[in-house]
This record gives sequence, C-alpha cells and structure tokens, in this order.
Amino acid sequence: MSLTHTFRLYDMEESLVENGTLDVKCKLKFTNGTNIICTMVMDICHDFNTLRSKLDLSSLHFLHTNYLVSLLKMRCIDSDCSPNVTTFRLNANVLDKQRRTYSDNFVEIFIFQICLRRVKSTATHQYTYRFEIRFIRLPSFLLDLKFTSNHDGNKFILSLQDKYALNNRQVTKFVFRSILIQTYMINIPYDIIALLFDGFMFGDEDEHDVSMYYKQMSKDEVLSRFSSVANKERLLTDDAFAQVFNLNRTQFYALKPWIRKKLKRDKGFC
Repeated sequence: MSLTHTFRLYDMEESLVENGTLDVKCKLKFTNGTNIICTMVMDICHDFNTLRSKLDLSSLHFLHTNYLVSLLKMRCIDSDCSPNVTTFRLNANVLDKQRRTYSDNFVEIFIFQICLRRVKSTATHQYTYRFEIRFIRLPSFLLDLKFTSNHDGNKFILSLQDKYALNNRQVTKFVFRSILIQTYMINIPYDIIALLFDGFMFGDEDEHDVSMYYKQMSKDEVLSRFSSVANKERLLTDDAFAQVFNLNRTQFYALKPWIRKKLKRDKGFC
C-alpha cells in the first residue's frame, strides 16, 4: 500500500493572528498502486495558546472500500505529554460490507498521535510547519496497510509548503503566553503581549516591521505605504479607525473573524 495526502488551510493568517490557532483540513488516501483502498479525512486545529491539537469528531471520517466505519467516541488521552504533541483514542464499529458482519472486536480502538514540528523556511524569520501523524494502535481493517511514502513506520508527515510560512513573532508570542499560563499561572492579556513583542522584542526584525507606526497613520498613508502588510488596520489612529469601519477597536475585534475579514476586504484592508 502507498499513501498520498492533500490538505488545505482555513484562513491561516487570520486565525493565527487573532486566535493563535492553525487550522488544517487533511485528506489521507491509502492506495494499492492505482486504487484507493481507504481515505481518512479530518480537520486539525492546533492551538498555540495551549500547545495542543484538537479534532472535531464530526469532521473525522474513514471511507474504506471493504468496510463501513462508524465512529463512536474520541477523547484525548494525554497525561503529561510534550508540548505540541497530542494523543487521541478513538472507538468505532467496523462492518464488513460483503459479509454484513462486524469485526471480532465489536468496538475497534484506534490510538494515534498528532505532533506539530517547526521547520526553517527559506524566508528570513519565518518557519514552515509539519504535522506528524503516528498510529500507535491500528484497528483490524488497517492492519494490512503498509505505508510506502511520506512515512516512518506507522507515522506519516504532512509538510506545509513555503507559501504557508509563518512569521516567527506571530507564533512566539502565543507560545510565550501559553508557557506563562501553564507553568507560572500568570495570565497576561494578549494586547499587552502583542505590544511587548511587536514594539520591543521584534522592533527591527525585517523590512516589514511596522510596529513603530502602530495607531499613528491615516487611511491613505496606510494603504499607500503598507498595502501588502497583514492586519494593517492596526496602524490607523483611533479616529481614522472609527471613520473607516464605523466601529471602535474594541467593537471591531469583538466581531467574529469572518465578519472582520469581510469588513477589511470591503474597505481595502485585506
């Protein structure tokens, strides 16, 4: 058997900047050369605030040519795991489509682990990431699958391309805040963390650093000088911000991400 995979990201920059999450939809295809034997689909949400991955059971599907897989329950079974590593236990019923009988073990158990690793990008101060998904315990209908590509034993790798590279500051400030909370029980508001990192720690990181202009520019100045910069609405003065969006900053950032994105697109800030 060989393995191929596809994936796409959900508004990566928006979700990372605003929520500290990296959202990926994965589709893993197990083939015997030309025919697809099994397809595994799942939505992975990695949270840089907690340094853990999350899965929604409703988004997880196994589509097998010979078996009907009904997922019953999934839970995280980490006790004291390393950062950015999350282990899941999944219970399922497996029905043989031809024989119309269930497997010997009426409830099949999957145990698999998701690990996020950082890889240096070709761009300065940026990194790409890869998800490593390792099966610790396979159900009976997957025992005969042999991985021949993108794998290491029962582990396979989903590497994000350079075009999905993340700025180091974006990730670091969420990780820093997470460590303070988990290790020292100190919860520093995100806006203070952002000010500390953007204004001081990364003040001269690269040519795209614009923290010195935070809340100091008019709409025309922002759009003419920094049209390619992400989240450039942060550079507007408070008065300019209210004139552009008809909302103050608190009201604007309380909106759902997709509403904010639409407003920014409508005003030329996306």
